[in-house]
Amino acid sequence: MEGFELSIMINRPIEEVFGFLANLENDLEWRREWVDAKNTSGGSLGVGATFRLSSEFLGRQIPTVYEVIEYEPNRRAAWKAVSGPLPLTFQRTFERVEGGTRFTDMRRKCAASSSWLCHSSLERSSDNMKAIYAR
Repeated sequence: MEGFELSIMINRPIEEVFGFLANLENDLEWRREWVDAKNTSGGSLGVGATFRLSSEFLGRQIPTVYEVIEYEPNRRAAWKAVSGPLPLTFQRTFERVEGGTRFTDMRRKCAASSSWLCHSSLERSSDNMKAIYAR
């Protein structure tokens, strides 16, 4: 399975958008599937930093630990799951455009049996992101 990609235009400066979206702790604000998110590497956001994000299923929290594998301020950040139920790698890219920032969220290497979950999660996240930046 190759993955999924979604791009949206955000009417905010690239520095603000990157600062918010490169920190996975902020995913709680726009990703419904997460119920908890913590930076487990002491504040650093660069390559090697880790985040523990937890979803909930049937009343149980299911943690996934992600490690930052790419980090280029105001351009891109990427993560891979190092523990948890889905072998997921994802990347977020940021492009300065007239009027704001083009944000692209790419999910790669979803297991074939869970590709529907990756795709539906990405679509819901886009709607939530639009609502946040419309404030």
